[in-house]
Amino acid sequence: MILSDKKGFTFVEVIAVIAIVGIAAGIAMPSVVGIMLLRWRDIIKLI
Repeated sequence: MILSDKKGFTFVEVIAVIAIVGIAAGIAMPSVVGIMLLRWRDIIKLI
């Protein structure tokens, strides 16, 4: 394997990271929104 002096990330690596972050956000967001709605409902009941 020949090592080069280039530094940084390749385009494929950047796209892979963006895809992974997008999938994780898509999975996490519905539960976060649901928790926020429950908290707002509790706050409105107190008023």
